[in-house]
Amino acid sequence: MTSRERMMAVLRGEIPDRVPCAPDISNMIPCRLTGKPFWDIYLYQDPPLWKAYIDAVKHFGFDGFLGPVFSLDEGKRHEPRWTEAIVQRTENRIVTQDFREDEWGEREWLPRIRIYDRDQPRTFKDPSLLGLPNVPPEWEPVEGVREWPEGEELLKLVRREMGEQGIVAGRAGRTIIVGTPEAIYEYHENPEKYRRLRDEILERAEADLAKIMAMETKPDYISMGGSGTLIWQTPAMFRELGLPILKRMSALCRKAGMPSTVHSCGPEKELVRIADCRRH
Repeated sequence: MTSRERMMAVLRGEIPDRVPCAPDISNMIPCRLTGKPFWDIYLYQDPPLWKAYIDAVKHFGFDGFLGPVFSLDEGKRHEPRWTEAIVQRTENRIVTQDFREDEWGEREWLPRIRIYDRDQPRTFKDPSLLGLPNVPPEWEPVEGVREWPEGEELLKLVRREMGEQGIVAGRAGRTIIVGTPEAIYEYHENPEKYRRLRDEILERAEADLAKIMAMETKPDYISMGGSGTLIWQTPAMFRELGLPILKRMSALCRKAGMPSTVHSCGPEKELVRIADCRRH
């Protein structure tokens, strides 16, 4: 079997020629293999992380398992609503912050910065943690970001790059509704808000899946979940908020003949037990 055939056999519940080898090297190793500062990958998209990952898969010769790389909101990242600006630059670090301007030219800055280190993946922090003010006294535009296709055209490109070395995902739905410490308090004070958010996410996920299944080029599987389904959410919170999305989208994917998976960093034993279809 090729790597792609092997991975697809597993997703279909079949027996492959051997156990797939697909280690999670999603960030650090691909970036280091480029030999470039990490900000070239995360900020300047030269190459983008998906390309660095595929190159790493081919370098080591294992079975590729690439998560979602394309968005169904073509052109959204080019909207002038928010602009990323460089607010600090050193030999080993670039720090950016997003701003937007209203019709009168008044500028609003997000109270969060992105940190692009030379040899570390991108991180997000409060400006005060680096001794920076919420409103930067000076900044410079981000220039020289490499352009890549979007939407289905990007998926076509990624599929060609991956070839038979692995599989590529699309996204429709997620299992994390409460994802920050602040949201935990808000959930307990206003649970109805998060139930409405759950229903909105499910409605959007159903629409996304319909768009994906109507595409000429389709992903190999649908990935749901996120980093840490049971980090900020208790099992009870997940059952109320995330599980209905998982059950509905899994059923729709099965009906459409599209394999689906749940990506979730962190505690997973209880998540596997809850998601066991034999229990529902």
